[in-house]
Amino acid sequence: MAQTRSQEKLPDLAVPSPLVDLRRVLSATAGLGLGEEVILEGINPDSAEQVLYSAELKKETSFRASYNSVTRSLLLRGMPSELHDSCQVWIHVETIHMLQAGWLTFEESLQLVKIVGTTIGNFHMPCTNSIKEPDTALRVRGEGFPSLVIETGCSESYPKLKQDIDLWMVGTGGVTKVCILVKFSARAGSRLAGYIEVARPMLGGGYTFDVRQDLFPMSPNQPQSIRITRADLFGNQIVAGRNSLDTWDLQLDRFREVAAEAAARQGFTPP
Repeated sequence: MAQTRSQEKLPDLAVPSPLVDLRRVLSATAGLGLGEEVILEGINPDSAEQVLYSAELKKETSFRASYNSVTRSLLLRGMPSELHDSCQVWIHVETIHMLQAGWLTFEESLQLVKIVGTTIGNFHMPCTNSIKEPDTALRVRGEGFPSLVIETGCSESYPKLKQDIDLWMVGTGGVTKVCILVKFSARAGSRLAGYIEVARPMLGGGYTFDVRQDLFPMSPNQPQSIRITRADLFGNQIVAGRNSLDTWDLQLDRFREVAAEAAARQGFTPP
């Protein structure tokens, strides 16, 4: 499993220099492998925005990026592995089941857009100037932020994933209702371990986590699904006549199936 390749502390500049930062980013990402990561600390917010939206960067490199203006850290990840992106397949499968069961109507499905690696900015205080490219997300058409987000970490540390959740739960003004954190790690004998945590906003501010659920190895004495409501997905844009309190259970067994297939293709021993 790919690891974070390096960390580089960039000095604060008296005068922001996006060109200098761009050169450093291009240098840091040279030869960045599949799923490999580079974390650059001390990046100026103005520089980060210009670097991440740089046409030269998009042309010369291929990776996902996120910038946290609170910690002033820029994460760059080489094109994600199939295991990392298995959450995309899972959400696709879940939306098909929603349609098949009639929980989603055709009209609703057209309003709900899946985004992958889309660059999102304009976060609210205290996350102003942050930029994020979610691993997978569902966003209602017309909204700037997604309602449901999945962030996956293979080599990322838990504190780094927690910073990602902070952006979605604190910096979207309540638009993001569900943030699913997926953490994979390698064990002895090429065995895969993994768990899921779900963050939800609290009334009055802040957010809370549901009970952690193991993906690999599976624990039989825990919930095997993540419950969401129609309001979680559509917010205040619920189609007329639909019940905002209707619930749907995202099935973890479906996620395990697609993740296990991806893991096997990457050389892991079947969980």
